[in-house]
Amino acid sequence: GNDLLAGRSDGGWYKDMDLDQAGAEAALFDRVLGDSQTIVDAFQAVRPELAIMVSSYEYPNFNVSALWCWIYACPKRRDLSRDPDNDLVSDSEINGLMLQVEQRRILWTNANPRLLYGHEIGAMHHYYGDGQVGPGVWPRPGLLPPDYQPFPAGNPALSSLRENFRTTAGISADPIHLDEEGYRYKVALQLEGQLYERLRGPVDLSLNSLGGTADGWTDGSAVGSGRISVGASADRLVHGLVSFDTAALPDDAQITAASLWLLLDQRQGSNPFTSGQLGAPRLDLARGSFGGPDIEASDATAPADASDVGCFVGSAANPDDALRIELSLEALAQIDRQGPTQFRLSFATPSTASARNDFASGDAGVARSFPVDTVDYVQQLQSDGTTPIVAVRGQALSHRGLVEYLGSARPVLTLQFTVDGL
Repeated sequence: GNDLLAGRSDGGWYKDMDLDQAGAEAALFDRVLGDSQTIVDAFQAVRPELAIMVSSYEYPNFNVSALWCWIYACPKRRDLSRDPDNDLVSDSEINGLMLQVEQRRILWTNANPRLLYGHEIGAMHHYYGDGQVGPGVWPRPGLLPPDYQPFPAGNPALSSLRENFRTTAGISADPIHLDEEGYRYKVALQLEGQLYERLRGPVDLSLNSLGGTADGWTDGSAVGSGRISVGASADRLVHGLVSFDTAALPDDAQITAASLWLLLDQRQGSNPFTSGQLGAPRLDLARGSFGGPDIEASDATAPADASDVGCFVGSAANPDDALRIELSLEALAQIDRQGPTQFRLSFATPSTASARNDFASGDAGVARSFPVDTVDYVQQLQSDGTTPIVAVRGQALSHRGLVEYLGSARPVLTLQFTVDGL
């Protein structure tokens, strides 16, 4: 970034630089990629197994107010122009530079299996709007290689909003670096696109839960569906049940690994996965179901074909947080290849206080983000010459993590298996 934005005065990029020397722009891009590869080689010489994330930039915004533009943005825009007095580089042309660089970085990372590409350019337009249209209108950055479609995301003709950039002591003068909120969206996309896949590992089959009355809960007296609830309420333990049609597996499949993924919808009272008041969580498995096809009160105590066979990962502290449960070898051996398999989640210690997590069931709809209000505080020049710090209010779409990536909050069972040793 510093090499490219060094501008004409310091050997970086500037508009129409090829008019001064044919091929200068391509040579600059090649040099920057070469330097990047040198850095990667140095890292991997020490740790050959290291995977390195190459993060994209965001559309910058050099339209800093006259009060602060002199600090960096205005002189830098001139330095990015061959003829700043008659042909000043525009916002869309600066964005075009960014896109040229990112296209080359995609090709570079695609050619190296130890490099990961984080596509976030245009994310601010998707989550906040571009000043002409609101949040959610422009496409979200694509996360899947090799093309990362839609690429580019957002609106390449316009800058990211000024309120997306960091301030220092209330001074909004930075045209490049996002504020903390913006970086949270950026990092969330990186984790969503890369960390989930790496945690999940190779997958041979991915199943959504059945929903309806095959997913739900019981406290041994009452039953319910629509959510998979687990914890305790009014001195009664609440057992969550979730079912999958594992008949989709080949009859001779040898399952080598499986994970159950649940996404939190809401919580009632304290979080049983972090408070410890209910003891440790456990996962039981039944071939077919614990009773009939529909959830029954007796499912709370029905015998299991495999008991306490899950390793729980995650705190499920906030809505849309993921809870991952790794299945043991005993559980893998009991997964039904001829029909459904049902899982029961529970705790052992009742509590008078409510401590219940409600996870989305197989009836969860298509993922939709919802707008949240935002407030940014910046120092602005007023008509009377004063420079008070004022609140800039707007809206942004919430980021829903895996819900967005998976398309819904429905429970997922991921499986790895071999057939005839292959």
